[in-house]
Amino acid sequence: MTCGRRLSPSWAGARCEGLAPGTTLSYSSFTIGGIGLAINLPTAQKPVEWIGSSLDELKELPEEVRREVGHAIFTAQIGGKHPSAKPLTGDKAFKGAGVLEVVEDHDGNTYRAVYTVRFEGVVYILHAFQKKSKKGIATPKEEVDRIKRRLAAAMAHYEENYRARNAG
Repeated sequence: MTCGRRLSPSWAGARCEGLAPGTTLSYSSFTIGGIGLAINLPTAQKPVEWIGSSLDELKELPEEVRREVGHAIFTAQIGGKHPSAKPLTGDKAFKGAGVLEVVEDHDGNTYRAVYTVRFEGVVYILHAFQKKSKKGIATPKEEVDRIKRRLAAAMAHYEENYRARNAG
């Protein structure tokens, strides 16, 4: 089944919710504890590139936060947008750049992970951190500056490693 094509009743649309049009789903079945299950899975995933120390930063976050961020990243890999992923604001560099942040609260603290889907065929993880600012919900300036530098690094990495591959 290919998402975006109306092949049958509304169940097809429900299975494609959150996936990019044209994403192909494959039918898989398996058994857990004697119960047979069948699911549709996307056949292709975009690779993930970790910019700077973003992987190490993510590893420092609590397990529950890492799990939520991991789910958001996987959703981006298959062409979707996780419900907790919102466009990052606060700087003109992010406008239209496909820069998203996942905000997760845990044990009275707020954690954020930032990634971009701006570049065709790849997901770049830019930053993961605990928000320490006590001034509202705004992302602290030093974090915004780090994200901007890493977005520029992601662009350079994409140009060097993916542009030619995706153009042909």
